Amino acid sequence: MSVLVRRLALAALLAVVACDDGTTDPGEGGGAYVQPPVPSPTLVGRGDLVSATPAAANTRQEVALVLAATGFTSAFTARHDTRAFVVRYRTPGVDGQLTTASGIVWVPVGATGALPVVTYMHGTVTNKQLSPSFLSPLESRIGAAYASDGWVAILPDYLGLGVAGEGTYHPYLHLQTQSSAAIDLLRATRTLLRQQNLTADWRTLTVTGYSQGGGVAMGLFRELERNFASDFPVMAAAPASGPYDLEGTGRALIEQDPAYVNSVVYTLYLAEAMRRVYQLAPTAGAFFLPPSDVAATAVVEGAFTPQLAASLPARPRGVLQPDVLAAMQAQRDHPLWRALRDNTAYDWTPRAPLRMYYGGADRDVFPQNALTAEARMRANGARNVAAVNLGAALDHPGATLPSVLATKLFADSVRRTLAPAVTLARAAGF
Repeated sequence: MSVLVRRLALAALLAVVACDDGTTDPGEGGGAYVQPPVPSPTLVGRGDLVSATPAAANTRQEVALVLAATGFTSAFTARHDTRAFVVRYRTPGVDGQLTTASGIVWVPVGATGALPVVTYMHGTVTNKQLSPSFLSPLESRIGAAYASDGWVAILPDYLGLGVAGEGTYHPYLHLQTQSSAAIDLLRATRTLLRQQNLTADWRTLTVTGYSQGGGVAMGLFRELERNFASDFPVMAAAPASGPYDLEGTGRALIEQDPAYVNSVVYTLYLAEAMRRVYQLAPTAGAFFLPPSDVAATAVVEGAFTPQLAASLPARPRGVLQPDVLAAMQAQRDHPLWRALRDNTAYDWTPRAPLRMYYGGADRDVFPQNALTAEARMRANGARNVAAVNLGAALDHPGATLPSVLATKLFADSVRRTLAPAVTLARAAGF
């Protein structure tokens, strides 16, 4: 329990899912459904840098020790000292109005030339201070490893989390805002790099993330290819252990109703976030039985505690009001299903190479997520897409570091194929 509450790059999965595309009267236990506004990609002020504060620095010798301790030496080389900046920047909130969000950017010290770029989307946290901008241990290791190897590493906090997250809530797995927040941190990073006399080669942009971050990375990848390809062309994408298929995986969870505390917490987190984003009901008490309604409020506001975790029922269904659960089971277009359908991210056709890493024994985000996405994308015509099992015995925490290694090796392999084309383009004056 304490492991879940402290950190873990855990999966964003729940016991509720989207179904068909029809609409029906929600009826008893249903509620409203209000689609939040979609902000314009050209909204004035998006991506403006508010501040960039030096937050950490490591020598390459220090990074080398971390690489050796984590086994990262097979994919990373400690060639540079590193520096991290906590960045505050402007991005649309759920209401479409500009707000301030945060993240952290790691850079190599003394590097020259055009630097490759990676953006890493972090996993589930239940406390604001476990976000990257607070120098969370896992993300700090990842950021320093990439920076020491000569990359610019960009790690968003997401809305409602990190140093800019006080006084608001986190719209958990709402892909629109989590994608826009990540894109606007890319924009703010361009300004930061100019200030630091560094240059990025945005044609090498790699999009990755784990657990919740795997799902967010897939949504970000889709948004970049659809609407921002000229500014931020994705070289490669490698989401890991992400909930791409909320329908299939979530329906299995609610039908099986597993006695697994992580599934209970994910149910609270996502259902309460969707209730707020889509205005499904006026209060948490309308969705959740007490004391789960208190826990649901705390988890989206980044104030979840071990005491609240101990108050939860053993199974996901036990947190829901009986009329809500009955309506969800009876209505294939319940408002909560519609909200979750809006945040499914596998039914499209990526152009850049894509790898979806997962552990074969993952109980938090079922491997079927990656397999379903692979099958659908290939059916849609995608050519360079693959779901990759990192190990049949790897559970959700166990696949975290192997996915980081696999992502780096994959990105380097794609860069090697890209290099000749870039050289020819530069020779031609592009």
